[in-house]
Formats: sequence, structure tokens, C-alpha cells
Amino acid sequence: MANLCEKRPGLSPRANDLATLLFSILCFLTGILALTDKHQWALVVYAIIFGALIVIKECQLSTARKELSTVNKENLSLKYSHTSLLPKANKELIGCLRHLRDALGRIDESKNDACDATQRSLKETDAYNAIQLSLKSIAAAFTIISGSSCRACIKQVTNIDEEKKILFSRTFCRNEDVGEEKPPALINDDTDFRSLVECNDKVYFSNDLSIDVKDKGYRSSSLPREQKELLAYFENSPRYIATVVLPIVLIKHHEPPKWLGFLCIDSKDKNVFDKNVDVDFGAVIVESLLMVLLKYQETFSISTSSDKEQNDVK
Repeated sequence: MANLCEKRPGLSPRANDLATLLFSILCFLTGILALTDKHQWALVVYAIIFGALIVIKECQLSTARKELSTVNKENLSLKYSHTSLLPKANKELIGCLRHLRDALGRIDESKNDACDATQRSLKETDAYNAIQLSLKSIAAAFTIISGSSCRACIKQVTNIDEEKKILFSRTFCRNEDVGEEKPPALINDDTDFRSLVECNDKVYFSNDLSIDVKDKGYRSSSLPREQKELLAYFENSPRYIATVVLPIVLIKHHEPPKWLGFLCIDSKDKNVFDKNVDVDFGAVIVESLLMVLLKYQETFSISTSSDKEQNDVK
């Protein structure tokens, strides 16, 4: 009888209490009638119990249909709201592409034989600054689409240990300065990066990372490692809780993939991204970033954003 007395999602709390009381009374009456050989009445009571069960089940199904309909409408509304804002976001996308074009221009100029070491260093700084401006445009574009303040970051993939071929990630550039960056971390220490590199996923998408912590064992090298502490972090004004991570990787036939990094978009608000719209929008940006970062890596030795700031000061 324990299952019969569980709270029913199709009923209000007061109705649940009344249903529990009713079942208890009916079960008690059924036992009394059975003991006094009133079998016919016992059957009547049983019929009432089963009738009540059918009514409750219908209430559950009706509520479930309404909830599903509401979720579908919300998802559809989210998709159309994101799609309708794309033209406005495209202005930022154009700005992003212009900044990346400028970065390519500075990279090409640095290859000129007339450039000495000082001029080459200045061209590298100009190219880096142009890439950072492109990230500002990317963050602004996703802020427009999602209706929530978003950040954009490029994480670079490095192979510090050539013999073991162990991959690390470190911050290359952000749309905004956050102070001192953390040292390189193993790809395996970040669930999102690992899923892209090892599982060949096309995107890591989450509108609520606290759910991923519980269901997927999500972890990040820049956040608390213990699950309890990580959940507490996401419940108390986190820097981000929703994220879209796209791989920046060069893939050629019959050759192993060349990993350059990841484009990371995040927001401190839940349920702001639309997988059907935002992922494709980000993929367009990644294709442009791929060419610029490849040229940058071939021309300069990529350093972290904190290293770059130190070089600028010097």
C-alpha cells in the first residue's frame, strides 16, 4: 500500500493528503469486511479503490501532457526568439570577421623580410589585440541572441610532453581581462574538453552545469574538484553556469587532427542557449578562427594572455 499513498504529481498537496486518508480508510474497511465474511461488500470496496486509482492516473497523465505542452512551447519560443535576433547579432558577427581579417593582415606583414625583431613583436601584439577584439564581438553577438550577458574565450591546446603526447589546455585570449590566468591543465581534467577530444563530440552544450555535475560527473580544472563543493559553487552566484564549447581543430583526410583549441561561450544565467541556433552560429565563427589561429601559430610562438600582457608591459 506504500505505493498507493505516494504523492501524486497530478494532485494538489491537500488532495494528496485526502487521497492518502481515503485509501487508509478503504483498506481498513476492506480488511474488516473480509474478516466478517462480508465478501460482497469487500468486492465493492475493492472496486472503489481501483476506480480511485484510475481517476488519479488520469490526473497524472493530464498534468504530464500539460507540462510537456508547456515545455515544447517554451522551447519553440526560445528557438524563434533566438532566430529573430540573428540579424541584429550578425552585425557583431561582421565586426568579428573584420577584426580577424585585421589579425591576418598583421600576421602577413610580420613575414616581410624588412621587419626586424621589434617590428615583428609589434605586429604580433597587434594581431593578438585584433583577435581579442573579435572575441568582444563574439560575446556581444551571443549576448544579443541569448538575452543574457555572455563571455567568450579561446582555450589553446598544447602538447607539453611530446613523448607521451599528453594534451593540455590553457587560456590564449578572453573578451575581457580576469586577472592572473591559471597554469596549463590536463585535457582530462575538463569534462567539456575531454568529450570533444576523446569522444569526437561536435559540441559540449549545457544550459545548467549543476545538472551535469550530478548526471555526468562534470568537472573543470578552474573550479572546485569535489562534487559537493562544485554544486555549492554553481548554487551561489557562479561566474558561469551555462556554456557552449566548440572545437577549433584542423581535420585533413588520412592525417591525425591538429588541435588548436576551443571556443568557449558561457553565461551566469541558466537556460539561455538554444542548441539548434547557437551551435550553428558559433560553428561559423570557429571556421574563421581556425584559419587565423593556424596562421598565428605558424608565425608566432603562442603565449597565454597573461604572458602577452607581461610582454606588453616590458
